[in-house]
Amino acid sequence: MECPPEVEGAYVRRHDEAHARVIWAHPGMDNWSHDETGRVACTLRRRIVGYWSTTRTADLGDVRTGPAAG
Repeated sequence: MECPPEVEGAYVRRHDEAHARVIWAHPGMDNWSHDETGRVACTLRRRIVGYWSTTRTADLGDVRTGPAAG
């Protein structure tokens, strides 16, 4: 399976937009949730049940599938 760049980009944009509205994104925050560029890089942008709901199934229309390499 391969995630096309446009699908990943759309997810990253939604992720960053959601993080822009939380306290740990405030410029004064300097903690484990930021990467070396200052971007909030933690996986969860909401309650764990919301993350579980989003990731429990895959939309195969959003991925490319093909035979295994090798």
